[in-house]
Amino acid sequence: MPEAAKAAQAVIDSGGRAGQYLAEAWRHAYGRNPHPGTAYREAVRAIESVVCPIVLPKDPNATLGKVIKALKDAPPGKFTSVFSDTVAGVAPLDAVRGLMELVWTNELDRHGTGDEEVPLTSPKSRPKRRCTRRSLSSNGSFAAR
Repeated sequence: MPEAAKAAQAVIDSGGRAGQYLAEAWRHAYGRNPHPGTAYREAVRAIESVVCPIVLPKDPNATLGKVIKALKDAPPGKFTSVFSDTVAGVAPLDAVRGLMELVWTNELDRHGTGDEEVPLTSPKSRPKRRCTRRSLSSNGSFAAR
């Protein structure tokens, strides 16, 4: 089993809210009747259920977009990550935020647009980008100080 699938299964097996959202995302992505837009939405909800209480604990309406902004605006040292390796000159926390941005900006059917070039819904294919619990986790790999 690939590492991402193992990580996803661990989150699902945990029984928490993130696991429930991820199970729904997995079912809509890889189930008998796939629906990529729903899968993507549930994956975003899984991420939000983990990071929002950590980054914006006092905001009952926190979203992934608000988390990304808060991480960008945070003073150095406010948040930490267990990842210590800097890859290609990118700090670990910036890499985690970058993964969040990839997920957040690639959900095509969340908002309407007048741009005729943007598809009305996500194509009927499996999602190409995945975010693992290892990247965004409530087990201490990402925390507020």
